[in-house]
Amino acid sequence: MTPDGLAALAPFVFAAADEGVPRAIEIRRRAIEHLTDLVRVLDIGDGDTLYAVGGLADVFAPCVAKRLGHAFAQPEADAMHGCYLVATGRAPAERVRGEVVA
Repeated sequence: MTPDGLAALAPFVFAAADEGVPRAIEIRRRAIEHLTDLVRVLDIGDGDTLYAVGGLADVFAPCVAKRLGHAFAQPEADAMHGCYLVATGRAPAERVRGEVVA
């Protein structure tokens, strides 16, 4: 099974969990726990911005945010579109935030 094939099953597992199927509830709980542990490795500070993107972000981000006590922000654009702009030479100039200018 490929990662894409496995991810394609996620909507069915989530629907089953919402219907109270014990094994699906356990799979969802373990996924949220695993993602939370991965984010904790990042050592996010109170003032740091954390983004959740991808096909399952809408499902998992609220649950992980609740466990972490740290909200997720929505990116202004997606990475795929940014890569397209860079590849076609149409990306805007980079802006550095918080840079000290002498």
